[in-house]
Amino acid sequence: MELILVLVVAVIIGALIYFNRSARSLDVNNDGKIDAADAVAVVQQAAEGVKSTVKKAAVHAMTANISATKKTTAKKTPAKPRAKK
Repeated sequence: MELILVLVVAVIIGALIYFNRSARSLDVNNDGKIDAADAVAVVQQAAEGVKSTVKKAAVHAMTANISATKKTTAKKTPAKPRAKK
């Protein structure tokens, strides 16, 4: 149970770092102070990044599913009858 909790926290921290990697300092909203407003801005940016990533993955999965369906339902050429000996 503790392992799962640690894993979830690590994923959350990783997402926060990944989606805010362009920020040069901890002052994300550039108001000159590092406070709770910066934390809120970081979480909002990470949430928006996760949403866009999930939407892109869903579109990619749907396109892959559609193309796989088209490939399986494609008509096969009928086999030629064998010549009699």
